[in-house]
Formats: sequence, C-alpha cells, structure tokens
Amino acid sequence: MESLTFGKMWVLAERSNTVDTKAEFTTELLMGIFWEESQFRNIGQVGFESGGKLRAYGFGQVQVETMQVINSLYSGKRHHYTPETVLGNDQTSVDMTVDYLRRLRTSFKGSSKRSILCLYGEGQGESKARSNTINTVNAWLNCENQLLSAKGNFTKEVILRALGAANPPGKNRGPVPVEIADGGYSSVWGF
Repeated sequence: MESLTFGKMWVLAERSNTVDTKAEFTTELLMGIFWEESQFRNIGQVGFESGGKLRAYGFGQVQVETMQVINSLYSGKRHHYTPETVLGNDQTSVDMTVDYLRRLRTSFKGSSKRSILCLYGEGQGESKARSNTINTVNAWLNCENQLLSAKGNFTKEVILRALGAANPPGKNRGPVPVEIADGGYSSVWGF
C-alpha cells in the first residue's frame, strides 16, 4: 500500500481532531504518530509475538484488543472499530486513534501528556514504560515541536525534517521519501 502525502494525511487528521482533544493532542503530534507507526499507510501490522498474525491496524497501529475496549467502554467513539472498518476507510482509521487518545485522557485524568502517549504506545504509563517506548514518545513530540514551529507553513524541507525526527533511535528507516512532502503544504491555505 502506498503512503498518503503529508497534505492528505493532514486533512484527515484535522477532520478527526476535535476541540476536546486538539489542545493537548495536536494535529502536529498526530502526524508524528501516524508517520512513525505506519508511514501514512492504512495497514495491518504483523505481530511477531503472535505467530505472524496481524494484530495492529490503521495509521496509528491500534491493537485489536484495544479496538474491543474502545467499542465496549467508550461511549464517545464515532464508529464501531474492527480491522475491516479501519482498513476500509482512511477517516475511520484516523478517528480511531483520536478516539483512543480521548478515552485514555478521560480514563487517566491526572496523567501527563507524555504518560498518556506512553499508555498509547505500550499500555504502561511513563513511570513503567520501556526505554524504546520513551524514545518513541520523544520522537513523536520532537516531530510535533518542529511542525508547531513552522506555524502551518509546511515547506518540503520542514515536512521531511519533522517526519525524519518522528523515527526514534534504533528504527533506522532511511530518509523520508521526498514524494511524501509533495512540494509542501499550508495548513492555513489548505494546499
């Protein structure tokens, strides 16, 4: 499956990110999560510890067990999440990640943003998270900071640098393909 461009991914994330999540979990942060987790591809991920079966889905790579928890315990969700509904619709895939972050925030009210992101990445808060999860969260936040600094004027160079920063140490995926930046994107003007 081919990756979406930054601009297309941004539009999906903006549509999904609501007022109650946007202040803490910015669209810029979502872009870091989506790049690091799936390189902007709405795919299933093979879980090596599950014998090669697919176990995480979508742009944000949410696990099947987590989908089931969201479906049963979170009345504010926008869809009934299943691997099929997530892979079948890009907007549903993005909505699932935002709904999961929203559920974590409402369930762990006193937790820091960093701890919520560790819960998202590993199911453990920051104090119990493994070092690779901490490194991943730091990479997401680094990407977010770089994109926030651009103030919506995402030149090709800004996009490539920020998405490159979303890859934590040890996940050497090489440079971000230039076509992902698609010449740049303006969140203010929508192009």
